[in-house]
Amino acid sequence: MTAFDVIIAAGGRGKRMNSELPKQFMAINGKPVIVHTIEKFITAIPEAHFIVAMHPDWQAHWKEIRKALPADVVIHLTDGGAERYHSIKQALTMVQDDSIVCIHDAARPMVSSELIKRCIADCVQHGTAVPAVPVTESIRQVIGDKSVAVNRNNFLLIQTPQCFLSHVIRQSYRQPFQQVFTDDASVAEAAGFTIHITKGEYGNIKITTPEDLDLVHYRMNKHA
Repeated sequence: MTAFDVIIAAGGRGKRMNSELPKQFMAINGKPVIVHTIEKFITAIPEAHFIVAMHPDWQAHWKEIRKALPADVVIHLTDGGAERYHSIKQALTMVQDDSIVCIHDAARPMVSSELIKRCIADCVQHGTAVPAVPVTESIRQVIGDKSVAVNRNNFLLIQTPQCFLSHVIRQSYRQPFQQVFTDDASVAEAAGFTIHITKGEYGNIKITTPEDLDLVHYRMNKHA
């Protein structure tokens, strides 16, 4: 039986939300965002073990929130680091051997079971699976004090969950931190692994601004 580890990156402080409360703890329909997110993975892969990487300042708050989730679900807690890289590196010390590791943003509560399962299936086949969607708006590249138009067809918007065979992602995180490591795919790629792109979903919204929170609230109630 395949083992599954889900790392929930919940170390963000939510500065762009203009709130003292980090975005992963904000409520939608009376339930914190992070609970919605974890519930999606429990539905898709009930046997998964969870590792939540969180800033120590908020861990007491998390322990109260944890009570909203089933007691029989295995959820470990680890300290979030200075950068996302450091949080995930620490969480990887707790994953099972020979597992499929899914790394997901706590602030993406709209992820579907279909997307989770698609990423896992591609990971089994390719060793890595990173969901992405095409850019639909015009984009420009900033060069100094000017900008130039670029072909949007050459770019993708990267999402989570990013899935890896455990030995792949563990080996990847043995290298030192670099500023270009903004997600797990960039770490694995720098370690020499090929990144397989999986079809993402535009509805897999990451909450970054107050407007994102409103949009997720609307979409959750629309599909309720």
